[in-house]
Amino acid sequence: MLYVMNRKVTTAQFVYTFIMIMVFCSAGLAQTYFTGAIDNTITNAGNWDNGLPTSAGNVGVIGDGDAVSTAAGQTYSGYYLLVTNGATWGGSGLSSATLSGGELTLDGGSIAPTRGLDPAGGAIWTIESGTFNTADSDLVLSGSGTTLNINGGQLTGTARGLTITAGTVLNMNGGQIGASGAYTKFLGGNTTFSGNAGTANFYGGDTYTTSFRGCHGSDIMEYNILGTSGSVNVGNISAYSAKILINFGPGALMPLSFSSWTNTWASDMWDADQLQYNGQDKTAMGGIDWATATSWNGLGDYSRFDFDGATLVLVNEPPPSGTFLMLE
Repeated sequence: MLYVMNRKVTTAQFVYTFIMIMVFCSAGLAQTYFTGAIDNTITNAGNWDNGLPTSAGNVGVIGDGDAVSTAAGQTYSGYYLLVTNGATWGGSGLSSATLSGGELTLDGGSIAPTRGLDPAGGAIWTIESGTFNTADSDLVLSGSGTTLNINGGQLTGTARGLTITAGTVLNMNGGQIGASGAYTKFLGGNTTFSGNAGTANFYGGDTYTTSFRGCHGSDIMEYNILGTSGSVNVGNISAYSAKILINFGPGALMPLSFSSWTNTWASDMWDADQLQYNGQDKTAMGGIDWATATSWNGLGDYSRFDFDGATLVLVNEPPPSGTFLMLE
């Protein structure tokens, strides 16, 4: 058993902390460690050993055994935080707390405020490992440039969903959103008043959500299927179905499945110019019909869609090496 800053830690925890310190030092960054000397709030300078973590050069590390809390309805601006193994982040009240600007990285541990925690104002959030539970409040991305990167770990919460508003981006690279048998409530645009929508990019990992949503405003909620692994599993489209665009990028192998929607959804969206390949819809591709889009080389690049009534996937079928093709 070792001791770090008068705290008893295991050898594994010491090695993990050492590695994280080396990562930040190699980038020329300092750290300030949460001590909880005064209380469990992140805004009290007395709780940090090197001052408040309000710059990228002084990242606040919340580590094993630490428990922090945010207050409902409060906005915390410009904090740079790293939550590691064994840390917990809670909070209670009647409304979500907000981290505006700055950065939050979850690399182990758990974030689960009862009434939620939201990124805004260009904040960059990254989930590497651990669990972020939306608990009893939707996770709402707001403000131009606000980005949620999920590289690992899990975003959970069956009672609530993920709202991606105008100017914000979800990058799903790995890990999970929801779980098989425990779908999140929804994933999509802002359906409140005149709310607009952002962009969801699926590069990897597995997504499980009860529904996709369009948006109330004039924008289109864009879902980009771009990965070569993982899956996107959806129940249906629950709101503003005409304000949704689904785009499959070249080389994408990730399947998109709707388990409780019409079994003609893919052809219907193709005919309505709401389904694209490489950013081009039916009209942009010269009006080709669904039969052509699902036939060999129907989309060009030796690509076509394959659809079984529930699951849509992009297929690439180049001819065997040495094959001679005569095209009229």
